[in-house]
Amino acid sequence: MEDPLTASGLPVYIGERYLPGATRDKAIAATERVGTAAADLAHNGSTVRLISTTVVPTEEWMVDLFTAAEASDVERVYREARVVVGRVSQAVHIPRDGILAAPAGEPSGRE
Repeated sequence: MEDPLTASGLPVYIGERYLPGATRDKAIAATERVGTAAADLAHNGSTVRLISTTVVPTEEWMVDLFTAAEASDVERVYREARVVVGRVSQAVHIPRDGILAAPAGEPSGRE
């Protein structure tokens, strides 16, 4: 199976969410809203795709991994989902076999 991060050729973004005091159910509900909003936007022509979500319950934060043309596409997902995001940052995804996606203008490590 092809890595969705390399298949799109789009930049990778991380959305950091902080959930102090949130219950497990509230964290899951927010994550489901983010996933639904990303899917709805993609269905309507947006390039944004939610790849995964990682939760660190002992630290009360979560990170969502996206591919998208621009950070504003990811920010729109959170607005549509009515979920507060601490920040959205362009990222570099490093899978087990090397760097696959890097911010625009930076070497990918595969040259």
